[in-house]
Amino acid sequence: MRDKHLLLAITLAVLAIAGCAGRGGGTGFPEPRPLGSELEVYMAPEKPEKQHEAAPRVAEPAGDLTLRQVLGLALMGNPELAGYSWAVRAADARAIQARRIPNPGIEVELEQFGGVGEVAGFDGAEATLRLGQVLEIGGKRGKRTQVALLERDLEGWEYEARRLDVFAGAASAFIAVLANQERLIVAQESHRLSEIVLEVVSERVKAGKVSPLEETRAAVEAASTEIEVERVRNDLEASRRALAATWGGGRPGFGEVKGDLTQIEKIPALEDIMSRAGRGPELARWGTEIEMHQAVLDLEKSLRIPDLELGVGVARDVESSLDTYILALGFEIPVFDRNQGGIREAECNLARAREDRRATETGVAAEMAQAYQSLATSYVEARSLGATVLPGAERAFEATGEGYRQGKFTYLDVLDSQRTLFDVRAQYLDALEAYHQAVTEIERIIGEGLNGEEENNSGGEQ
Repeated sequence: MRDKHLLLAITLAVLAIAGCAGRGGGTGFPEPRPLGSELEVYMAPEKPEKQHEAAPRVAEPAGDLTLRQVLGLALMGNPELAGYSWAVRAADARAIQARRIPNPGIEVELEQFGGVGEVAGFDGAEATLRLGQVLEIGGKRGKRTQVALLERDLEGWEYEARRLDVFAGAASAFIAVLANQERLIVAQESHRLSEIVLEVVSERVKAGKVSPLEETRAAVEAASTEIEVERVRNDLEASRRALAATWGGGRPGFGEVKGDLTQIEKIPALEDIMSRAGRGPELARWGTEIEMHQAVLDLEKSLRIPDLELGVGVARDVESSLDTYILALGFEIPVFDRNQGGIREAECNLARAREDRRATETGVAAEMAQAYQSLATSYVEARSLGATVLPGAERAFEATGEGYRQGKFTYLDVLDSQRTLFDVRAQYLDALEAYHQAVTEIERIIGEGLNGEEENNSGGEQ
């Protein structure tokens, strides 16, 4: 009974010296940037066995879709985003493991048995029971845990960056579908007008007022516009498939997307947008990155200090039934290996991380400047085309068509005004699409609405 009490006391003493491990707080998922933060997004469950219950599956939508619906589908159903969320959970598991203390060891030793004479059999045997525990010195466990937690937070930043990528990708795909829908309407209208012109030319040819050559030209133009309708229809179908892919869908079964490309807003100054670039995850993550590399350096420095190995036990002489107690303390002598290479590597990685942050800042600035240039150009072009050029082209075409019926203009005049109108309409749509795509790209970088709103309004949805 006394031995049992002794072993129990030894065990409790070793565990008390080693300390106990617990979980820290947090989930690894950072506070989302304002852009799309009001929308539900897929996050992997804490327990992997719940994966099938929380798998990112969304029902294939039917009917017309708004931008908000598309964004919700993408954030919940995008398989790549789901994979990033599992990476955060895996990093959290590594942080849990980093907190663990080394397991204690137990050793049973039997000596002086199996001989001859007085030590025959087990008569003169001596039994020893030892319990050992490695004691980490220098705060290694805390530093190791800190590194793991920061690595987990970095995975969280990757997840947030991917969330914004999915958000912007879905918005961009939505804009492309909306623009192609409008292009199809324009192409069909162009074809309809071409056929009307062909009818007018045919009537004038029959009346002997113009050459049959003009009817041939009008027929060719009508055929060309019909081909253009089919081309745009194919482009629309391709963009619809790309949109469905943002939520992991296959063949698109939805109707049309609903939005207004003509809704554009005055753009802020470049300096104002640049000042907000640091809020996006691409730059905001670098604070965590630098802190993580510093934590690694601190951990590597702590590895210079050798750990202690504590052993306690009891030895019993079987013949005399006498017990003796054992206390052992051991550690490595850091003569040759003081982790010089590990420390130097950590210092180099920290220096590299600082340079990488500077490179990222430069790259984001260049990316932002390019997107802003596209935004400013398309904004001015769309405003000008919509306000003056397009209405003027429409009036010119109407006037030329009416003048042709009255014999005031030739068919070449009609054809020229018709093509000008179609070109201006196409240019206007291109400018509108470029404007909204540039807005989407800038919002992805800064992680919030261009004019401070939390919700993306690309495509004119309210």
